[in-house]
Amino acid sequence: MPGEVISSVQNPVVKRVRSIKTRKGRVREQAFWVEGLLPVMQAIEAGWEIQTLVKAPELLRSEEANRFLETVVREERLVSADVFERISDRDGPAGLGAIVSTRDLGLGSVDVKTNTLISILVEPQDPGNLGTIIRTSYCAGATAVVLVGNATDQYDSRSVRASMGSLFRIPVVREQKIDGLLGWASEVGLNLVGTSAKGDANYRDAEYVPPLGIVLGNEQKGIPEEIASVCTSLLSIPVLGTISSLNLSAAAAIIIYEAAFRAGLHDS
Repeated sequence: MPGEVISSVQNPVVKRVRSIKTRKGRVREQAFWVEGLLPVMQAIEAGWEIQTLVKAPELLRSEEANRFLETVVREERLVSADVFERISDRDGPAGLGAIVSTRDLGLGSVDVKTNTLISILVEPQDPGNLGTIIRTSYCAGATAVVLVGNATDQYDSRSVRASMGSLFRIPVVREQKIDGLLGWASEVGLNLVGTSAKGDANYRDAEYVPPLGIVLGNEQKGIPEEIASVCTSLLSIPVLGTISSLNLSAAAAIIIYEAAFRAGLHDS
């Protein structure tokens, strides 16, 4: 019952939240955990399927959030502050979470137009990096984020948290095979520009011709040769000092915004 406050971590709702915090559980349940006022409200406003709202009345003190949630008709379960803190991924949780249905999107769902900008990540392994790049891509005006190969899960709670709600605003699609990506890019006329610490072109001097795909490689291995060989250029970011390269999400932010500006998605 919605009015009953769950006080046991053995409750089925609590067990389900814990289950979908694992990748295996998310695949099985086709659902993931979203926590925090802004991410949950973003998911609702963006039209994602909210299976269950989980609220801790003792912790949920935001009048704005409570007013917003009064307008939302969803299954709602109340939990004690102690239970919410035990399932939370955060220090000092705000007392609001949701079980949300995942979306399984492929390349066919991406609409490529003349001014399209797409972020393409090849086997990223760090969920925080992925969430941050999703956020950057959305803020820069990209059309989609494409994950290639054995990539980390965009529905990992760390990725969801780092995306700050942008996961619900920009399509994140997956393609397992490099050949599938390259065939699709050729078919839709997408120009591919790669990034590499050993790239032969300074990112400031390169041409960014839309429709454009910015390819970002794995944190350790970089871009596979099969993709690098078909990129119109491999871009590098000058680095001073003894460090050889930037963090993946930092490099992505620099180049995605440069590409967005050059492609005319931003005036400045």
